[in-house]
Amino acid sequence: YAGDAAAGSISFTMDGDSQRVYLGETSLTIRDEAGNPVDTGRLNAYEGVNGNQAANALKGLNGVAIDTVAPTIAVSYDNNDVRNGKYYKAHRTGTVTLTESNFDFSKKYEGDRVVVTTSIDGKKATIPVSSFKNASGDLKTYVATFAADSDGDWTVDAAYTDPGDHPSNTIHEEFTVDTVAPKLTLTFDNNNVKNGKYYAADRNATIREVERNFSKDESVITVTAKDDNGADTAAPGPAGWQRTGGTRESTEWTNSVAFTGEAHFTIKATATDLAGNKAEEVSEPEFVVDKTKPQIKIDRVEDKTAYAGTVAPLIDFNDVNIDMKNVSYTLVGDHRGELKGDKMPKNVTTDTANDRTVDFTDFERKVDFDDVYTIKAHGTDLAGNTFETKKTFSVNRFGSTYTFDADTTNLRGTYLKKAQDVQITEINVSGLDLSKRQIVIAKDDKATTLTNNDYKVATSDDKGWSRTVYTVPASRFNSDGFYRVQVQSMDEAGNLSQNTMDKKNADRKGTAEVNFAVDSTAPTASLLGIKVRHRVLQPAGTARIGGRQRQPRHQVHRSVCRRPAQRQLEGRCHAQVHAESDVRRRRQEPRDRDPHDRQGRQRGDVHLRQHLRGLQLVAVRHPHPVATQHDDLRCTGGLGRHRRSDCRGEPA
Repeated sequence: YAGDAAAGSISFTMDGDSQRVYLGETSLTIRDEAGNPVDTGRLNAYEGVNGNQAANALKGLNGVAIDTVAPTIAVSYDNNDVRNGKYYKAHRTGTVTLTESNFDFSKKYEGDRVVVTTSIDGKKATIPVSSFKNASGDLKTYVATFAADSDGDWTVDAAYTDPGDHPSNTIHEEFTVDTVAPKLTLTFDNNNVKNGKYYAADRNATIREVERNFSKDESVITVTAKDDNGADTAAPGPAGWQRTGGTRESTEWTNSVAFTGEAHFTIKATATDLAGNKAEEVSEPEFVVDKTKPQIKIDRVEDKTAYAGTVAPLIDFNDVNIDMKNVSYTLVGDHRGELKGDKMPKNVTTDTANDRTVDFTDFERKVDFDDVYTIKAHGTDLAGNTFETKKTFSVNRFGSTYTFDADTTNLRGTYLKKAQDVQITEINVSGLDLSKRQIVIAKDDKATTLTNNDYKVATSDDKGWSRTVYTVPASRFNSDGFYRVQVQSMDEAGNLSQNTMDKKNADRKGTAEVNFAVDSTAPTASLLGIKVRHRVLQPAGTARIGGRQRQPRHQVHRSVCRRPAQRQLEGRCHAQVHAESDVRRRRQEPRDRDPHDRQGRQRGDVHLRQHLRGLQLVAVRHPHPVATQHDDLRCTGGLGRHRRSDCRGEPA
């Protein structure tokens, strides 16, 4: 109280936080010393004394509250398993606690006022005053909750100003909820696998990770490499992670590994996101990159080479990943065809871990084995790398053979009225050394070596063998005489061949000689008139016998056999006498009859002797005596199939 006995004022002080006076429910009563009371009535209706303005300041108010302490706000969560500062791999529930003694005034008068604002990936939500509850009943502590139950980036903001205009502390929080594990994929650009794990070309691996909250340090790619012996070797490393697309949950990250070397590789990828979610591991079990073709060598024979001696090829297949099921070889003769079974030359096959050898023994030294061969070796390794090599060589131990065209076949061992071309074909397995060929023509006792311009040569292929055709023109046989043609050559294998050698004809059973005679001049004979036993042969060619003149049935001539040195008919050399018609006939007969056919000779002799027995031949002229194919240059003889005269004066 302040004043005197006549008048004064009464006052009281409220200084405690949350103290309050409800003016409509509060009144003041005082008594004087005489005991007389006075009552203000409801203070918010009190008019005061004599219009005191101080009293009027309370008029219309509901009450007075004391608020000296600012409110506080706190946010707590049920899930605090944080990784990397703010990442949670499970949902969270937030609890907002606001401490304010006069918060009831806000609830009563401003229930929509926002206290908490949350957002997820920019989408906002609010918590107003009305959501807060005083569960404890202390009229001071108020609580509200919110659920962070979606994956995303969250923010939480909270603030409040009490009725006394005291602001609370400010809350701002950021965190991320991520309950989804990363998704990994592993792909390759080369999936052409052989035998389960072998690749014949480089492989490029691509690792993709779909993850919103990607952790580079926890996205790990592991590569191993071993050599063929199982020892560790340098392994390729990843190129590095790059963001390649997507947003939020679909964000994609990419890495790659290039397997460009040759080794036994493995690769695996693991990933854990920032929230701790682990991806399912992806991996490729052991695979082998093998880009090297098998090594195949054919030794002991050289390509395009002729052999007259030992022929024993050696094939070697080698590869660290050799596939023995896909290793093969063939041996094909140009004339013999592919050799299989018993026809294949003997050989021994030896296998080791990475190698196979085929060792041939020397090819048999038989005529049938002369041929041009192609040996081919093929190999495929487990990765599918394929290699093939071959060599072509000739086995030529028996040299050339010789054949003839039809005309040359027919002239051999015969008499020709007119010279003709001689064509000789030489067949050789490996081909000829053209610088060492030679053709010799022997006429009677004289041999002449032809120059390259004296004859024609045509070379062609005969199923892989060499075919050489020599054509000697008829002009080389333009004078009468006995001819012998000799062809000589040296082949690429070093064999010397002549058509006059034994076993040089087509079936290798005899020689391939070319002998013939050219006789373009008809022989003539003259008889003097001589009396023999009362028979007279007149020069005119008629005979007088028994007083009568008769025409002989045949004109006669004589074939002269002389030695090579004889250039003229000497002395009284006697020879066999034949009928001219018989001689002409025999010049056209083929050579395959017996050149010493005594029966044919006797038929001519007997026939002439019936008419000319006892006649003496006194004059003979035949400029070109000839010999048969069975005579050599040291021998001169009669014609064709008839016996030879030795020119020693003996009668024919």
